Amino acid sequence: MASSSVVAVEFDARPEQLGIGRALNRAVGLGLGVAVSEAADLELAVHEIASLLVAAATPDAVVRCEYTGHDTVIGVRITADTRVEPVAGGLGWHIVRALAGGVVLDCGPPDPGRGGYAVTVVFSWPHIGGV
Repeated sequence: MASSSVVAVEFDARPEQLGIGRALNRAVGLGLGVAVSEAADLELAVHEIASLLVAAATPDAVVRCEYTGHDTVIGVRITADTRVEPVAGGLGWHIVRALAGGVVLDCGPPDPGRGGYAVTVVFSWPHIGGV
């Protein structure tokens, strides 16, 4: 079994930070060896999820995008605290499910200490070139 690498990007869960998050996430994809055309699709999938989380984020929430690179697949994990339980529906989710494999949305129970819910979205990204 080959070793894996983990790279993470964090940004404040505010709408004005989504552009910065998008640029950083694309750079991570390229840094992990994803082809330019695939990096744009990966960036879009991550941006759609981040946008959903930012729209429902608690005031001090941070969006964390974590990438675990393996031989032919990149595992992506995106987390944030939200005020409400996100709903996996709409065009954004359709896009994510069309682009990525094994998309799973997990929402923890309400936590007053967090001001809402700990939300995690994970998916896999096929990567032909390896990392």
